[in-house]
Amino acid sequence: MMKNLGVKHLRINIMSNQSSKLKMIAHTDGFDNEEVKITLSMGQGCSGKAWNTKMEAITDLSKDVHWLSNEDQKRVKTGLSVILSLPLFDPDLPTIKKVIGTITFDSTEPIYEPLKKAIPTLVLYAEKISHLVKKSGL
Repeated sequence: MMKNLGVKHLRINIMSNQSSKLKMIAHTDGFDNEEVKITLSMGQGCSGKAWNTKMEAITDLSKDVHWLSNEDQKRVKTGLSVILSLPLFDPDLPTIKKVIGTITFDSTEPIYEPLKKAIPTLVLYAEKISHLVKKSGL
């Protein structure tokens, strides 16, 4: 996938909403200890927006304002260029689209347009990942 996007740096995390906030439950390399502590309310950040709207949320950080609390904003890796979050739906309740978490992709590279074009494919991956999240009980 990274080759298709023309990117060398891409991080991925999965957040769960088992409480009233989203909390990171899995991530690729590249996240520091402070970033892993980030929690998001519904509507906050790209992940919170994807949770709230039940749709993808993508932002070009060179243009968009920050959506996080000051405390969480300090925890985010500096230099990020783009963030894309997709909702993960409960596979047992497909008709009501109950969100059980989010998957987020971010990069320091300016890949907003290629990432946006990849959304239909990434949605298919998100559907598969939602089954893993559900089965794991995370």
